[in-house]
Amino acid sequence: AGAMTSMYNGTQLGITAPYFLAELKAAKAKGGRFVQKMAGKSDSDIKNADGTFSLTKWKKLVDTFRGLNFSSYIQDGTLMGHFLIDEPERAARWGGKAISQATVEEMARYSKLIWPTLPTFARGAPSWLAKASIQYKYLDAGWVQDYTYNRHVPTWIATETAAAKLKGLGMITGIHVIDGGDGSSGVPGARPGKWNMSAAEIRTHGATLLKEPYACAF
Repeated sequence: AGAMTSMYNGTQLGITAPYFLAELKAAKAKGGRFVQKMAGKSDSDIKNADGTFSLTKWKKLVDTFRGLNFSSYIQDGTLMGHFLIDEPERAARWGGKAISQATVEEMARYSKLIWPTLPTFARGAPSWLAKASIQYKYLDAGWVQDYTYNRHVPTWIATETAAAKLKGLGMITGIHVIDGGDGSSGVPGARPGKWNMSAAEIRTHGATLLKEPYACAF
C-alpha cells in the first residue's frame, strides 16, 4: 500500500495476518483499494505432501485472519474482495490434479461464514466454472486473464461474458503484462518462450476488456 499513488491506487496482496490491518490503514489513507489472498504466501503452504491442493491447510491459513476486525474496510471499499485461489483448473500447478469447481465454491462458502459481505472470487475463467453442474451460491465472480498471443480478444471476452451470465457470476478481467505478449515487444517474459506485452498491446487489449460493461473489475 505504501507504493500507491493517486493514479496507481489499487493492488492485489497476499500478506500475512500480522501485517494486514496496517496495510488496510495505509491504503485507506491514500484513497487506495486492494484485494487480499488470505492463503497467499506460497502454493506450498496449501499443498499435501504429493503436491495436490489441501483444503484443510487453506482453511487453516484463512483462519489466521479471524481475530482481526476489518469490517469497516470492507464497508468503505478499501478491501474489495477475497481472492480465494489462483488457477484452480491448472492441474500442473496442483500436483497433477486440478482443484474442482465444487472445492472453489466450498472456499467461497467458508469465507462467507466468516465475512458475509466480503466478495469472493477465484482466478478461474467463467468458461471453466460453467463446465460444472453446481450452482454457485457463495462464489461471486470468476477472473479471466488475457494472453494476447493465443486468442482473438473480442471473441474470447464475449464467450467468457456469456459463461459468467449463464452461471450468475460476476467477472473480473485482466491482462498478463509479463507473459501475455505476442513477441512484438521483443522483451522476454518470465517463462521460456513467453514475451512481455508491448505498450501497444496493453493499450489495445486493455481497452477491449475495459469496454466490456459486464466486467466488475479490471
